[in-house]
Amino acid sequence: MGAGFQYNYSGCVHVLFAANYSLKVEDVSVSFTNPRDDSSTKDQILSTNLTVYKKGQALTHYLKLGVSDRKIDGIQYVTQYDNSTSQLGWLTLYKGIRSTYETQTANADYSLFINKGDEYLLRVDAGAGYEKQSDVYLIPRSIMNYENLIFHVGGKWNIALSDKLDRRLLIGAGVAYHKNLSGAYDYHGQHSDYPVVSIFEQSDLNYRMSDYYALNTSVVYSQKYSESKDASLFAKISADYSKTSDFNYNERTFVQASVGFNF
Repeated sequence: MGAGFQYNYSGCVHVLFAANYSLKVEDVSVSFTNPRDDSSTKDQILSTNLTVYKKGQALTHYLKLGVSDRKIDGIQYVTQYDNSTSQLGWLTLYKGIRSTYETQTANADYSLFINKGDEYLLRVDAGAGYEKQSDVYLIPRSIMNYENLIFHVGGKWNIALSDKLDRRLLIGAGVAYHKNLSGAYDYHGQHSDYPVVSIFEQSDLNYRMSDYYALNTSVVYSQKYSESKDASLFAKISADYSKTSDFNYNERTFVQASVGFNF
């Protein structure tokens, strides 16, 4: 279940405000002849976004601000089997929250376009984001949390190769920096020597806590399939590089090529 609200204003600038809330509950039962309640999750998400857009003759400005808060409660049941003739089956003696998970985000992004008819000649982007994760298992108390900032700048250059079949070449490049503010992993449950606890979970947190910078570039060629059709073809190649020295990590390079057909 959920609810949402939107408000739109159009004048010298265009403004769109949106707020959304959703609630999802999922129950897990062990279902044989007599079903037994096992666990449940309660998942709540609240998000708000503000978009401001202004288009002029030469320039277009686009600003987007957003925040979100997601909370998940993990609920466990204590049950007992009752084999009396009047109440045959599993009875729920107690249910309560045993774990909580919360993710908070905030972001601000700005884009500037140099207009060229219905297209743009040049696009410049800049933005910043914030993320905070807090996971707690209550009894015995165990925690995993981290808090990060990320900054990015980039741009795209749209080159008109030919008006015939609208042949275009789009060249993009960007740089980002990821900064960890805090983080911790403290486990007090059973089987602390298991690899999933001592290796997998710790490595996952180390990855999220690493400070790094990233570079990316891409080239996309596109054209119409034919003069009489709106369908288009494209070919894209992109490369991403990230570098860190935290937790014995080093660098990562990812190159991808693709072709496609839009219709």
